Amino acid sequence: RAKLAPTRRKNLAFFLKLMPMGNRSYNPGDLNTMQEIDMRTDGIESSPKLASRRRVLTHILVCKGCCCGVTEKRKPPVPVEWLKQEWRNRRLSPSITLTISAGCLGPCDLANVVCITSPNGVVWLGKIKLHLHYARLVDWAEAVAQADALLPLPSSFDSHRFDRFRSPSFEVSEKINYAKELLSPL
Repeated sequence: RAKLAPTRRKNLAFFLKLMPMGNRSYNPGDLNTMQEIDMRTDGIESSPKLASRRRVLTHILVCKGCCCGVTEKRKPPVPVEWLKQEWRNRRLSPSITLTISAGCLGPCDLANVVCITSPNGVVWLGKIKLHLHYARLVDWAEAVAQADALLPLPSSFDSHRFDRFRSPSFEVSEKINYAKELLSPL
């Protein structure tokens, strides 16, 4: 079996300490042979192999999958054609990429969903119901393109932000478990 490099082993040990292990006990010696853990701990963003000639400031993904924009399911419409036309009219494509996703971005209970990726991270927006929301998003994208720099998302989107992969209850229980581990005697 292949052994993990010392740096990866140290990083993996740190992440395993943070992960709830349930009834399974954590044994640092198991790290050399843990083939069932298939995760990269060497910093995916820090070692790119390819580079594009285009300089993209941000990428906006608008869900138009199984629920978002499906008015037959009583979900608010997604103005797809209007968004595409505005992107063309304002010439946003060179630095700000717009993708209308035909596949589900989820979660469907927060339809309509928008995902914004940038070098600063990922922002998920849900319950984008009004045409005004999309208009503000396009206005923000235009301001970013004109400034040629990533600008903060308007505060009007604060109430629409959500964490895609963690629920608040999971985050709280994780912090409690970590605190218990720190306070427990050796």
